Amino acid sequence: MSNDLHGAAWLEDPGGAATPIRGTLVIGRASDCTLRVDSDAVSRRHALIHAQGREHWLVDLGSTNGVYLSGRRVRLPTALSDGDVIELCDRRLTFRRQATWTTEKEKLNSTRRVPHEERSERAWLLIADIEGSSELIKELSPKDFAVNVGKWFLACQDLLRKHGAVLHQYLGDGFFAYWPPETGTPGVVLAALEGMRQLRQAGPPAFRVVLHRGTVVIDPEMTAGEDRLLGTDVFFVFRMEQMAAKAHWPLVLSQRAAEGLAQVTPIMALGPRAVRGFTGAHLFFTI
Repeated sequence: MSNDLHGAAWLEDPGGAATPIRGTLVIGRASDCTLRVDSDAVSRRHALIHAQGREHWLVDLGSTNGVYLSGRRVRLPTALSDGDVIELCDRRLTFRRQATWTTEKEKLNSTRRVPHEERSERAWLLIADIEGSSELIKELSPKDFAVNVGKWFLACQDLLRKHGAVLHQYLGDGFFAYWPPETGTPGVVLAALEGMRQLRQAGPPAFRVVLHRGTVVIDPEMTAGEDRLLGTDVFFVFRMEQMAAKAHWPLVLSQRAAEGLAQVTPIMALGPRAVRGFTGAHLFFTI
């Protein structure tokens, strides 16, 4: 293993060649994939591995022939462990992650923070979650479920990136994304929501979207190469999604999100609801 992979994660082929995983690694036949596989059996964008802090998640992007993890087809984003074998048609790759540090000095250097590195910013926060995924698993074959859900993840990812959002975290049957201040204008966020609504209408799968706007603490993860989002508003949007699921609301805006979008589109009230962990009733809206 080369020194630049030490303390990181990588994919290893049977011959021992290593491909480092930095942020998001896309596997497929297309020329712009991070790891290109020259095989007609592999889809243009077949799968991806996404770094989330110290975790790495494997996602099937709706590939025709599937992604298998240690012999089982991947249907939802799945956390990887060191030594897991990923199969894409006739291609076998082993996921490796350096779990230990050679010296205490290396560990100290990897986690050292520049003073005042954390920063607070206003951001739009979005969670999308597949509705009734456990029932959908029963209704569809493993192949059909994986293809439908994988295509949904890929379509959402492409849509949000087109509109300046960062897909921050996979959540099993959903994901958490955000717009930093430099890209999150009301018009851009609205365009993304309209695109998400069109994806829902096209279906399957049916899914729910919640949008909040608040202040987040952005903490750079030096060892993973990506940011962490912290703060009460991050907690709120996750609890807001739980509330929306119970209310069976497909597209929900918090009051702050509604106030931000009111300048570019008509807003409709959904009514007040309690949010677990937060006092009082909170007003919610839709477009």
